[in-house]
Amino acid sequence: MATKKKNPSALKAARSSRRKQLRHRAVHGSIHTVVTKARASIEADPAQAEQAVKAAIAKLDVAARKGTIHANTAARKKSRLMKRLHKAQGVTPKAEAATAKKRRATPRKRTTAAKAKV
Repeated sequence: MATKKKNPSALKAARSSRRKQLRHRAVHGSIHTVVTKARASIEADPAQAEQAVKAAIAKLDVAARKGTIHANTAARKKSRLMKRLHKAQGVTPKAEAATAKKRRATPRKRTTAAKAKV
């Protein structure tokens, strides 16, 4: 560890930062590997790809829960994986299905809390 810090707390912070860096690097590498394998399995055989995608999603969730990667980064990667999987399987996205829904025949009734605000 080549550092010019002399303060004991700064030295300790540098040591712990290095430990975290090594741990995070290992997790990032394993995430990259699992996501790459999931993408490859989607391209090869979409019917059998769900297992690989589930494994990748589980790995991303654990990393986000532990703070190794940001929660939004995990969500973005999971969303892109699922989008790719659904496209390969020929599943229609939820957004298109939601716009195709019919409107309610009768409007919703107002609750007592909503009436009190008016």
